[in-house]
Amino acid sequence: MLSLKSGSSKAFDELYERFAPKLLSVIFHIIHDQDQAQDLLQDSFIKIWRNIHRYDSAKAGLYTWMLTIVRNTAFRYLTRKQLDACIDELPAETLVTIPAYQIIGVRSWVNSVLKGNELNVINLVYFQGYTFQEISDDFDVPLGSVKTYVRRALQRLRNNR
Repeated sequence: MLSLKSGSSKAFDELYERFAPKLLSVIFHIIHDQDQAQDLLQDSFIKIWRNIHRYDSAKAGLYTWMLTIVRNTAFRYLTRKQLDACIDELPAETLVTIPAYQIIGVRSWVNSVLKGNELNVINLVYFQGYTFQEISDDFDVPLGSVKTYVRRALQRLRNNR
């Protein structure tokens, strides 16, 4: 650990060799795309390299800390991909007419339009990176209900542009 925190590239190479296969399988399980999973693994290890000084063994094991970084990277990728898909569905003229101040204040706009379960689910999915299944499991809500809340919330947001 001292070698890692001092910036030893040899120690980092050993860390990569030891954990990369396991972490790659975690990413692949989340996104189901081998090429993109490898890219996200590289991104994750860059984050690990840059933030190794923040690792605290009193809070978590090294693998657990790295796993958190890897999972967050994969979930952020999925969130961006979902948002890109939504934007791709909008007609081109709609994109041109959205003022910049609306793009900047998306979160406050969402909070002003949505209430209750719809707001909670949108915050979890789009701002915290949860998957529908994770919301269902963590909050003991049927998966179909989670999907319904998201669909209704997105419809309400579309109607209040």
